Amino acid sequence: MKRRFGRQVGESTRLLIGSDQRTGEGRRPSGENGTAVVEFCLLAVVMLVPVVYLVLALGRIQAGAFAAQGAAREAGRAFVTADDEGSARQRADAAAAIAFADQGFKDPALVGIDVMCTASPCLAPDERVVARSRVLVVLPGVPRLLDRVIPARLELTARHVSTVDRFRGRDAGSVSAPAPVPEVGRRPDAEVGRDVRRDAARNVGREPQP
Repeated sequence: MKRRFGRQVGESTRLLIGSDQRTGEGRRPSGENGTAVVEFCLLAVVMLVPVVYLVLALGRIQAGAFAAQGAAREAGRAFVTADDEGSARQRADAAAAIAFADQGFKDPALVGIDVMCTASPCLAPDERVVARSRVLVVLPGVPRLLDRVIPARLELTARHVSTVDRFRGRDAGSVSAPAPVPEVGRRPDAEVGRDVRRDAARNVGREPQP
């Protein structure tokens, strides 16, 4: 009886010791719990940086496209609404510069505008004026040394055709005053008065007819 009881106690003790050892092995720090967080941070940075750069580059390219289109359109409108051809060139350049500056392109070396006429004189009624604009978009974050080796610039162009008003007004000095239109069938007042007095003298003393 004592031997059987002692054998059961020994087996239960070994089971408890084995379970404690296994439990201890499960709770033992392995040193890899913080590695997952570090790997996630590194992977997020590696994936987010190209995405952010792509968004910035596309935004800059879109701004260049807007600048080229707006500059060509405004330059053409300013040209065809000018009073003379000399001031039309200055108006077109000023309008294009404002359109470029609105999109952040203020460097004259990166932008350009050219206005051409299809006939001479340029501002003749119902004539076409073609405005062409050019914008060089520099990709953000590209060093100048790398830009010299590998060109990191995109050239964007735009074209706009404007029409001179068909009923364009002329200068005041070139318009002559209309010639007076002679009045047909009107007699001078002196002649009319003389005829009235003569008719009145004839009717004096004349008896009325029955």
